[in-house]
Amino acid sequence: MPLTNLSELRSAIADFGTGRTDLSNSVIDNFITLAEHDIEHGTYTEGGGVTSPALRVRQMEQTTNLTLSGEFTNLPSDYLQMREVSWVSQTNKPPLKFVTPEAFDSTFRSTSSGPAKVWTVVGNQLRVGPAASGSDTLRLTYYAAIPSLVDNGTNWLMTGWPNAYLYGSLRHLAPYIGAMDFLPVWQSAYLSSVWAIIRSQNAGSFSGTSMAQSNAGITIA
Repeated sequence: MPLTNLSELRSAIADFGTGRTDLSNSVIDNFITLAEHDIEHGTYTEGGGVTSPALRVRQMEQTTNLTLSGEFTNLPSDYLQMREVSWVSQTNKPPLKFVTPEAFDSTFRSTSSGPAKVWTVVGNQLRVGPAASGSDTLRLTYYAAIPSLVDNGTNWLMTGWPNAYLYGSLRHLAPYIGAMDFLPVWQSAYLSSVWAIIRSQNAGSFSGTSMAQSNAGITIA
């Protein structure tokens, strides 16, 4: 059976739970939503070790203009992680630099005049300084959440890599139906699918060019 949309994925997940009469669409949708969360944010051991990385690929990149409402401005509702903050309303100004919230409080409070130079994230808001005008407009390039499969019926991830959805959902189905013996198999298949997406996207982004060595960047999730 092909796996291209929500209905087909529900049927595939239900097949693994044959004999259970309580696997309604709403129950299965919970497993799908949990799988999406794992794909977006990664999974970790109790000690903080990474068991699967958070997915950050070019299909998740979005660019939008954001008009500031002052020092604090709400981020887009689908925001996961920033790539760059640059100017729209100010000419010949370099992109703003990231600082930690602690460094912002100690050094870059909005106490002087002139366009903002730095940014940080506090909660669900973008904070800029040392000055922020409500008339300024910034261009954000960021990683956006995967469009909800339950809400949309299909999306780019389901079209390209349905195995990530299937095995990611089955990882949550296993304890629900008491199929813990299968969990290591489904976990391994899920990890393989996530790494396959990452490798495929890296190849598509850099194929034909030599990648220069660089230092690890800052991740803000």
